[in-house]
Amino acid sequence: KIYGVAASRRRRHHERYSLDWYLEKHLKWLSDEEKNELKRMKADGKTRAEMQDRVLGWLDHASGDVKAAGTEQLMSACKEFMRDALGEEKSSELRAMKDAGKDKAEIAKRVDELIAEISDEKKKAMVSTYAKGCKKVFGVPIGVRHRRDPYSNITPDQMVEALRRQRRSSFLQKLVDAFKFF
Repeated sequence: KIYGVAASRRRRHHERYSLDWYLEKHLKWLSDEEKNELKRMKADGKTRAEMQDRVLGWLDHASGDVKAAGTEQLMSACKEFMRDALGEEKSSELRAMKDAGKDKAEIAKRVDELIAEISDEKKKAMVSTYAKGCKKVFGVPIGVRHRRDPYSNITPDQMVEALRRQRRSSFLQKLVDAFKFF
């Protein structure tokens, strides 16, 4: 405690990645009402994932300048978080991949590989919490949804043609049933 350094450290310290930190730095685009709702969710004991889903829902429903500002600020948050979690060298590797024009899916695959290499369990849990939201913000398709979509390989024209065939067959069946009475 030389020259009051310990006390000084305590006064200046603020927790990074807390709700207040996010509200000040990366969630400026939210309205006061939405910020208060996030604070209520935290007070009610909601998880970070639930709050993140709520914020992404607000982003989806936003439009115009608010949506642009929100997307930009959330991208900035994801970049900063990945830089802290993965390190400067690995995040610059991802940046180089983006600058080289690599596909988003390829970059996402590399991010998943880098996340798997993280040895600190606390960091790994934090990264897994935010990975889905960051992928959504950056426009990377989330694999689970695509695997469960039975119509992902059918074009809209093929879908329309299938509906026409179905309607035609049901109409013909109704005609056959009608003529059975005569």
